[in-house]
Amino acid sequence: YQRRVHGAKKEVSGVVCINTSDNGEDRLVHVTPPRELVGVMATPSYRFQELHTTAEFAPPNSSHVGWVFSGDPLLSEVGVPNTHGALLYLSSSSIFACLIMCPRAKCCRNLWEHAKQWVDQDPSTARKSTAVRKFGEKVNVRQLLMGDQEELLRVVDGMLAASGQPPGGSMHRDDALAVFEHVASELEVSFQPSDLHAMLEEDEGRVGSADLEHGLRVLIKRSERAAGGVMPTLWVVRVEKLKLKIRVAYRFGDGEYSILEMPQFDLKGQVLKGFISPPSELTLDRKGCARAGIPQRAQAYSYVYPAQCNNPALQQALLAYRDTDPRCALLTTGGYMYLDKSLKQVVAINAVYTSCPPSNVTANNLFFTQPRPLPPETLKQLTSNERLHATPVELLSNYGSDVRSAWVTPREPNEGMPGLPRVVRPHGCVVTVNGTLDKVVDAQYSTVVCLRRRCCGRFWVTASSEF
Repeated sequence: YQRRVHGAKKEVSGVVCINTSDNGEDRLVHVTPPRELVGVMATPSYRFQELHTTAEFAPPNSSHVGWVFSGDPLLSEVGVPNTHGALLYLSSSSIFACLIMCPRAKCCRNLWEHAKQWVDQDPSTARKSTAVRKFGEKVNVRQLLMGDQEELLRVVDGMLAASGQPPGGSMHRDDALAVFEHVASELEVSFQPSDLHAMLEEDEGRVGSADLEHGLRVLIKRSERAAGGVMPTLWVVRVEKLKLKIRVAYRFGDGEYSILEMPQFDLKGQVLKGFISPPSELTLDRKGCARAGIPQRAQAYSYVYPAQCNNPALQQALLAYRDTDPRCALLTTGGYMYLDKSLKQVVAINAVYTSCPPSNVTANNLFFTQPRPLPPETLKQLTSNERLHATPVELLSNYGSDVRSAWVTPREPNEGMPGLPRVVRPHGCVVTVNGTLDKVVDAQYSTVVCLRRRCCGRFWVTASSEF
């Protein structure tokens, strides 16, 4: 099929035309090639129906199909234009979108242009990626793991030289992705194209030398073989089929939540209750929120503490199913609750997993710094404000019994949290205390960090988080 693109008649490969005629007249519907939606969290029970016959343009191994109307926030949250609606396909736990296009330039010109970009591969870019990949095979991974700064800079200069760029220049994103994927495999670290997108300061096709250096530091600190220790990584998963009631405490006191309904799970007649942290404004931008699975209409969030359960049988049941049911993970490990601007309406809930979640759910990473000693004045402040709560499943520490935790929001003023200034908690931090109220054995804190260099680059420089 041919369509005018950039004012000239060109063939747009990959675009599919569907004839929906029922009386012999042509009624063509133009569909873009499948585009993976990074950061969209959904399950087959949400928006999807089982697929019995796969369309020719659908991704391979598609199991479920869904439809979203134009203007639906599911796509706009991740920056995907949706003028006439889209077909969603679930394939191997990944979600793909096939967008509907019309021939009008004022309406869908960008979609026609992007459709060509999604399919076509620049031959020169492919050649450069091959050269960079060959350079990646020469990287001394052992020296990188030892924190050799000279080796790190040599790798960055080598990446630029292999792509035909001088030191301090920039390279194509595909070239950077090729070397990052190779280094990640050598470091035994998972790395996705979405990780590179999250690290870039600008949403464009070039990657500068500073971002290349930062990206390598991120890979090194995520490796368990790194000399300075690994940056702890958790996972967040969307919670569905859970009805609760909240009471938000303003200023810097903790609120409460009550579980009203939890379908297909026996609560044994008990009303589960727990605490939530003071609400705080979101610290991520729109695209960062989309990658983290945060709805567009969310304006604030609260940390959700594990539920206070006095029934041993129910507590054992929640612990037994926490690896497979995100609701149980929320009630035993904790998570995050996202609120609208009124701070009274819950728009989404994410549960935290301390180990890799089940393969049938979409998960996003949550990175923390290495635990550091908590200043005594901070512990005193949290204790006096009754901010420490019992935690049955520890997030980052290895204390065992008698563990309490607290969430410190990124917006709390420095004078209200002495010893823990805002600069060390740009996205908040979790405090873990071992011991009783009368006798504290140890107390630590770990800061949540993002992949952005300008925001949290200093936290990735040293695994010991000396900032």
